[in-house]
Amino acid sequence: MVGPHNAGEPVLAQLSQADRQVTELADPYRGTVVVGTNPGSHHLLPMAIAGLKSEHPLLTVIVRESSSGALSAELEAGNIDLIVGRFTSPTTESEVRTPLYDECIEIYSRAQHPLAQRRTINFADLGDYPWVIPGTETALRREINNSSRGTPGRCPTTVLRYLVG
Repeated sequence: MVGPHNAGEPVLAQLSQADRQVTELADPYRGTVVVGTNPGSHHLLPMAIAGLKSEHPLLTVIVRESSSGALSAELEAGNIDLIVGRFTSPTTESEVRTPLYDECIEIYSRAQHPLAQRRTINFADLGDYPWVIPGTETALRREINNSSRGTPGRCPTTVLRYLVG
């Protein structure tokens, strides 16, 4: 039941949002920026936010973490201003994507591993050894799967998955 004490809350929320928009129009470096990111994309964001805040200390930055699909929907709805993250889905008409860097996938092993002494390692060389790789639901795993298609050799027979939680 709505009582007299909380009946005005929706109106106050609208006024607060309007106040924020007027403040941002008057001084865009004093407003709020909402940034979306997905798990595994955190290493760029703190440096970027620190640099932005050093130049514009009155600017508020809100970070929302979610899946790529959810972030795209939030961007289209206008609930977030930009996304910094890893995406493998196609770009929609309402999005513009700009790569920030090229990421290389590296292999790490113990120094005594049979392949560690080799100067070059081909994809086919890796098939005889177990891998520890992200789960199939991650963007990195999809990239690994896509990059191995059409490559001579085979995927490992033993795959150990890791989950970040």
